[in-house]
Amino acid sequence: MGDRVVFIFSGFSGKLVGYPKEKIMRNLRARGYDIHFLTNTCKDLFITGGDDFLSAEALAEFLREERAKYAEALTLCSSGGGFGGIALSMAAGIETIAGYSAFTTLDTAAREIDGRGKRLHRWFDKWLPDPETQNLKWHIAEQAFEGQIVLHYPAESPKDSYQAENLRGCPGVTLLPMPTSKHGMRECKGMPFSALEARGLIAPKAKQD
Repeated sequence: MGDRVVFIFSGFSGKLVGYPKEKIMRNLRARGYDIHFLTNTCKDLFITGGDDFLSAEALAEFLREERAKYAEALTLCSSGGGFGGIALSMAAGIETIAGYSAFTTLDTAAREIDGRGKRLHRWFDKWLPDPETQNLKWHIAEQAFEGQIVLHYPAESPKDSYQAENLRGCPGVTLLPMPTSKHGMRECKGMPFSALEARGLIAPKAKQD
């Protein structure tokens, strides 16, 4: 076991911003991270625990226990993995969170602009019956979060821009608009980690002898 751990909350496709799982994991191992790659192909946005946990509470407890074993912890979350990934990571005391085209709100106002996942709306209302809890603004205030949340998003996508801009002005949140309309942002130079490297929020790759 190393000194660093990363929790990846993937999108519905099981990827991080369109990158194959194997490529992301090779990159992170080269930076000295132990990795937990979490999926929600069940499309619950990790609100009910994702694919591998019976509840959000069970997943949160896992995150807390794993976080306590390491000196450094980082969360990376993508698209539909963003909402639960950010909320649960804050609750687990993970200080650095990076989102990529991440969902930050599921509330009624958001649905007027971002209609993705319409068939899931009734489930969102069942899982999170209090409208306040459908917006990460509430979770940030509730946790009195003192860490950093860095949100990468395609500036030319109205839906993804809305999701990121929803957290503008929240404590610890940095918005990083990327010059593209594509949800995965793969064509953008330096994705997915250069902005985190520049801010000292991710460990550098080990130098080759």
